Order: sequence, then structure tokens, then C-alpha cells
Amino acid sequence: MSSFEELEDKASATDKLTQIKAECDYGNTEYKLKLDNPTLNRVDHLTTQMIWRLNEGFGHAVYRLGVEDNGVVSGISRAEMSETLSVLFYMARNQNAKIEVHKVMRAIQPNSFFTEISVRRNILEGMKQGIKITMLGCEAAGKSTLIGVLISGQNDDGKGLARVHVHKHYSEILDGKTTSMYQQILGFNASGEVTNLSKFGNMSWP
Repeated sequence: MSSFEELEDKASATDKLTQIKAECDYGNTEYKLKLDNPTLNRVDHLTTQMIWRLNEGFGHAVYRLGVEDNGVVSGISRAEMSETLSVLFYMARNQNAKIEVHKVMRAIQPNSFFTEISVRRNILEGMKQGIKITMLGCEAAGKSTLIGVLISGQNDDGKGLARVHVHKHYSEILDGKTTSMYQQILGFNASGEVTNLSKFGNMSWP
């Protein structure tokens, strides 16, 4: 992760950012000109705002600093940016989140800067991030076959091999029809690789 100081040194003196699109009330992106010595009540309000943006981004928020709500990049000084980042760090820490500085550019005013950071909630140890997807469709549309291919990593042989991985009952295997509702897990590691290949059999969260 790069710090503000590292990216500041790389910021071009001639390539200045002057305007971006206006802030949207929805979504995970928040604009702030600066957070200069806010009161405790102001910090409480800003924390509520951060929680909203994190929830909108499913645990990930983007903050653009040194910019007005209308998208005008006025920029703030190095000292003001340092103070703003300190306030955001305090807020993020209280939400079990971490901050990463992604971009620093020079703004309209002399010796002023625009900074983009991300705020991500930390995944608690022992907890798994997951998304539930419901599969619906007509009879014989291939729902169980598709799920079987995804969780096993094996292509179907045209005779129902893939759906055997998801059928619960012997009668379903014989008839080739799923007669019950079930849940299957398609797991990924931190690199995005599928963890439940056929050699592991039926998977569940450890």
C-alpha cells in the first residue's frame, strides 16, 4: 500500500485534476473537501455517513478528498489532507475497517491536492463472506446440471453425470428429476480460485 506522501511525490506538477462528476447520494462513493478539526458530534455524523457508504458497497467505500459535492476539485493543502486522513483513519478503525490511499493528484489551487482512498471492512477471523443465489426455472431446463458442473468442475456427459453431485435421493438419480430444494456451496479463496473441485466431494464451510 502506498502512503499519501509517496504518491504526492509522484504527482505531476502540470497534470492537474479540475473536475469530476458530481457526487451521488447513493452508492459507495463519498466526496469530502476536508475534515478540519471536527467536533465529536460532527464525527458521529461522519461515522454514520461512512457506515452508509460501506453498506452500499458491501463493506467497501471510496472517499474522494479535496473535492466539492458538485465535482469541482478545489484541492486542499498537505497539512489539511493529513488532518483529513487522520479523522478518516479514526472513523474506519472504529468500524473495524482499513484505509488504503490509491491516488493523489494536484488540484486547481497552488500546492493543493486531490486524494482517492478506499475503506474496507476487515473480515473477522473465522467468518466467511458469502452471497446466496437462488436458482429457479422450468422442469428439465438444466438447473441441477449447471449447479453440478459449477461445484464439481466436471462437464456433464449428456446423461446426467453432473446433476448426480447435487441430488439428495436415490430416486432423483434414477428419474433424473430433482424433487427437493437444496443448498450447494461454491467456494473461492482469496485469489479467486474455486476451492471445491470434485476431489473434495460435497463441500461445506470449515
